[in-house]
Amino acid sequence: MIDALELKLLDCPAGESSRVRCMCHVINLVVCAILKPFKSKKVIVDGKEALVDDDEDDDDLAEDGEEELEEEDYEPDPGRDSEDREIVLQAFKDVEEEAEIYVPEDDWKSARTTMRSTQRLTKRVHFSMPLRDELETHCVKSGLKYRTLKRTVATRWNTYAIMFASIIPMREAVKRLLRNHKDLPAFNADEWILIEQLEELLRPFVYLTEHMSGKTRPLIHEVIPFIDSINKKLETVIDNQSKLDCVRFAARCGRNILDKYYAKTDDSLVYRCAMSGFSLFFLFARLFHSLCANRPYF
Repeated sequence: MIDALELKLLDCPAGESSRVRCMCHVINLVVCAILKPFKSKKVIVDGKEALVDDDEDDDDLAEDGEEELEEEDYEPDPGRDSEDREIVLQAFKDVEEEAEIYVPEDDWKSARTTMRSTQRLTKRVHFSMPLRDELETHCVKSGLKYRTLKRTVATRWNTYAIMFASIIPMREAVKRLLRNHKDLPAFNADEWILIEQLEELLRPFVYLTEHMSGKTRPLIHEVIPFIDSINKKLETVIDNQSKLDCVRFAARCGRNILDKYYAKTDDSLVYRCAMSGFSLFFLFARLFHSLCANRPYF
């Protein structure tokens, strides 16, 4: 469509030079790249190694008599979804080929098991009124504020961040619950560390998505500063040797996606105009403020 506009609108700038990509979509791709290693498994397809998604099926977790909660309406776009999956997969392959952060396959298996176990636990509790009531009781005994455990929705990446954020504050109460129910997945100390580090990594993306989605009009001048802040966060995680290698690897995947779309802003006249205009506005605002401070009659 962008290429067609460039041919149709000959009397004005069109095409890639005026294209503005959706910031929320870019954030979505970055987070999908971060989550990809934890939601996929390696299999052999036609004699070649391939990555396939390993998402849990909500229907398998709802037991008889348990409350069912409706999932948000989602209208898939096969073409766009396929393209997004290819972009995310390529980011994963690129980081793997760089080999700067090596994660043994056993560590990946453990990390993926932790992800699946967290999903299964939150879904079981989410769908079960008795388990929710028992968890609330344990929260009261532990002096913790009760929160509803949030389950994940495959088509909503932010539900993964929300899931982690819902379980961490009730960690002690959740441990009590798991001791009473051997059929529920339990977590060791290393698995809790992974959950905490993933939540910390994903937290800024939830804020940015809510901030951008809450706007009634697009503010192009905010995009570059937002990308800079995300990039700084990812770089901090990547360079932090105290973080788990799988988390650092995931952050690297996300940064690859971010760099890909950051570079595209250089080709857009809209971004250049927005940033130039905002910079001038900010400069004149500071100058005016300085003048007002020195001249009381303003």
